[in-house]
Amino acid sequence: MFFSSGGFGESPFSRNDGNSSTRSSSISKESSSYSYLNSNDNIENRWNNNILTTPSRNSSFMTSNGILSSNSRNENNRIKRMCLPVTISMIKRNLDTNQTAFTIFGTRISSVTLVGWIAHKEILASRMIFRVSDGTGGIDARYDVDSELMGDEVTTYLEELREGTLVRLVGQVVPGKGDISSYLSCYTIMKIDYAEYAYYHPIEVNYIIGQLGELNDIYPDVNNEDFSGIVNSKVDSDGVSLTDSKSGIDFKLLGNIDVPDDITDIIQKNVYRALAYELNNIKDEKKRSYGVNKNTLIESLKQHYEPSVVSSALFELESKYAVIYEAIDDHYCVL
Repeated sequence: MFFSSGGFGESPFSRNDGNSSTRSSSISKESSSYSYLNSNDNIENRWNNNILTTPSRNSSFMTSNGILSSNSRNENNRIKRMCLPVTISMIKRNLDTNQTAFTIFGTRISSVTLVGWIAHKEILASRMIFRVSDGTGGIDARYDVDSELMGDEVTTYLEELREGTLVRLVGQVVPGKGDISSYLSCYTIMKIDYAEYAYYHPIEVNYIIGQLGELNDIYPDVNNEDFSGIVNSKVDSDGVSLTDSKSGIDFKLLGNIDVPDDITDIIQKNVYRALAYELNNIKDEKKRSYGVNKNTLIESLKQHYEPSVVSSALFELESKYAVIYEAIDDHYCVL
């Protein structure tokens, strides 16, 4: 896994600025026959026989002037490839059954596209590594930039992809090996300025599932909610998805829980909300006084945050803001 430190970076959902809808035109070092989006597409995808197509292994990013290519290798061999709209839970589920290659419906998938928000981010010399979550799970991602293109515009664009930014990614799923977890190697990162756009993606996902196979035949023990976590989610004023059928907590109710005004970090806000929610659900007053076990919170939030991130947030809420306290070992209450 790329991220192991609970104190890494700023909190997710710290910023989501911009006033224009997602739009782009193709700009590359060499001309290409195909582009993922062009200036006439607006936020709609370019389809070919109901299969989304994208340039093969051509890294790019969107700026105010369009999409800049970050890799011109294999330009002579560029072909249309299947680019399957997916959710992160689909990626995780299929990698559990095949750890050497990413396949869906028995077919090896060359490219996928998903919509989610950046949870963690680090920019290196010519690479951005980050974690993306979509309401059904989280996955690490990597985006390589050709050193020839690392100018001010590229640097500015990458810096504006802050934690909490809603993005559409196109890339290849790389199965994990050894100590490295599975990750998404991105060709394209497109910033989404309107949160409503996220609701369109699960429609694509469900449409493709319907075209490629019957869901219940492929996954008889899974209901459709696993493939529509974003559609069923509620996004609060901070931009955080508050629905997760796997989490064991009713995240829909968290948005109604007040958080002290001096807490501005979004992770800390959501950990505070989850703690308050768990406490409110303990009916026995004596048991409530013992507090909520830290592992319970970690389990509730595992689809969005690493255990170390939750632990770090609890420490800050207790030591810095003094809005929670440890009643007994690893059991917390709200002041």
